[in-house]
Amino acid sequence: MNYLTNAIDNYINSPEPYALQIDGSWGIGKTYFITNYAREITEINNIYFSLYGYNDLETLKKELLLQIAIKLDKLSIIQKSNKLFSFIRRLDIKKSLALSSISALSEVILEKYTNTKLQSNNKTIVVIMDDLERLGEKIDIQDFLGFIVNEIIEKLKFKIILISNEEKMEQPRLEKFRKVKEKVICKKIEFYRDENLFKEIILKNITSSFLKENFNWIIDIISTFSDVCTVNLRTLFSVIYNFEFLEKQFYKDSSEFDMQYRNEYLKSIFLNVYVITTELKEGCITNKEIETLKNYDFDRMFYIFGEPDNNNYFQSLLTKYHQKNGSFDRYIIYSNSITLYVTTGIWFDNNFREKWYETFYPNYVSDNYEKLNDFYNYSEEELISIQNQLIIKCFKSDITYDKAIKVYRRLSYFQSMDLLLVNKNKLDLLIYRIIQLISDSNLSISELDRLQIRLFSRDLSFKETVNSKLREIIERKQNLYYSELNLQLIHAIFDENYRTEKIIISQNSPDKIKIFKSILSNGLIEKNIVTSNNKAYHLASFINREYLKDKTLHKYQQNEIDNIKKLISKINSLSKKTVLDKIDTFKIKHLLKILDDLLKFWEHPK
Repeated sequence: MNYLTNAIDNYINSPEPYALQIDGSWGIGKTYFITNYAREITEINNIYFSLYGYNDLETLKKELLLQIAIKLDKLSIIQKSNKLFSFIRRLDIKKSLALSSISALSEVILEKYTNTKLQSNNKTIVVIMDDLERLGEKIDIQDFLGFIVNEIIEKLKFKIILISNEEKMEQPRLEKFRKVKEKVICKKIEFYRDENLFKEIILKNITSSFLKENFNWIIDIISTFSDVCTVNLRTLFSVIYNFEFLEKQFYKDSSEFDMQYRNEYLKSIFLNVYVITTELKEGCITNKEIETLKNYDFDRMFYIFGEPDNNNYFQSLLTKYHQKNGSFDRYIIYSNSITLYVTTGIWFDNNFREKWYETFYPNYVSDNYEKLNDFYNYSEEELISIQNQLIIKCFKSDITYDKAIKVYRRLSYFQSMDLLLVNKNKLDLLIYRIIQLISDSNLSISELDRLQIRLFSRDLSFKETVNSKLREIIERKQNLYYSELNLQLIHAIFDENYRTEKIIISQNSPDKIKIFKSILSNGLIEKNIVTSNNKAYHLASFINREYLKDKTLHKYQQNEIDNIKKLISKINSLSKKTVLDKIDTFKIKHLLKILDDLLKFWEHPK
């Protein structure tokens, strides 16, 4: 990317009062490269701001200017004794000039700040404005560019890097942008996909030891299909996240025997995840295609005899992905369990491990559980021994709740056939062993959800007292999980950890996200909102981009309305008792307005 760093360096060192535009397709690493490159250069400080979702220019201006002010203070460009907030307090400003308008923010915080302090400082301030093509349709592109010139470039003498994807701009806006951009933008650089950068980004975002060990193999697989499906970073991250979840399921019940086949097993999972995730992101999978794939669970016949059937989705996959890479065809399987997880987030094991071994190693050594499948080949005495050994195994320290449930279900089936040859009391004891194992297990939320469905299915005939106890255990664990998850989300919001924030929101149902309850129950108002150098603005920004722009969320958040009211009341109460400077006060007032807007929005959705 030498051409790009060269252009950025030249732009930063140039006195030209214009912006620099970097244009390229989605998901090829533009944002990652620009922000990371900016951090690596000691002579500059960058302020990142996404334009995505803003539909009102006044709101955009205010939030950008406030973010600049907060970021400048963090950069400690002013001497320690002259922090931004104390600097503002010393200004000769009339009380009538409240910090509630754009002009006040611009003129008082930024212009005065710039004129007195920044001109003597050698560090360059670069404002990176991302997602230009996602700017709200109600904002006139000419007005927006005018704001950049007048308020940021000319007044503040900051450098502006605009990151865009012109191909995704609506045609009328694109035409208008091209007519006026020469007044604002000095140069435009095309950002092309760089394989080394692509690899760097991937490596920094994977946690799986398997993915790291087999990184070159993964790159080879991706490169194989570059002509039929160019995978961007967003799609690849989805592949990685999906795979890493499924990899964890493998390690939970793995044995020494399983570890012998670890690489092959995980390669099969990765390839299945890669195909289904890619197809999903490209919009190729609907319920119709999912139904077709159900007919090919663990089917390894990857040949088409005669003319391809254009109406058969599985055959389209064969044409698209197969007979191109030997390793791909060697390890790939298509599993209904994986398809379901990738498309819905629901994971049902459905004997995945056993099916894999049956497919790739049909003669692997079976245990007593597998022997029950062939019970008719054993004598009554042998079958009694097999059933007894299974129950004994369930009381050993290395048994998992999952395996114990499998044994119980299988033995219950034998009981229904009048072939339970051990004492029925042993089956009852097994129930309480399952309760104990579930209670003692540290389960993920996906496991808990899956377990809840599984335990109360028709083929598990627990007594109501047992069902009640199991429900209690599962619900307690679920509540604890979501309580911790919401606290984690709140910390991510306050710390501006956007990656963690997005992962939590995207991977969990909206009815489980209760940030206002979490703030109240964890005493975070005093710590993060009504305090000096508070983070009220971060919470307001989150609400604005995640809640106020989504017209469907009110359906899931009705029980949060009372929590919002309590939050507003407590913030007001504490604010009256706490002495804060004007900036902190402004941020709290801004948050209260946003909370009030949200309250009205959820109470009376249009």
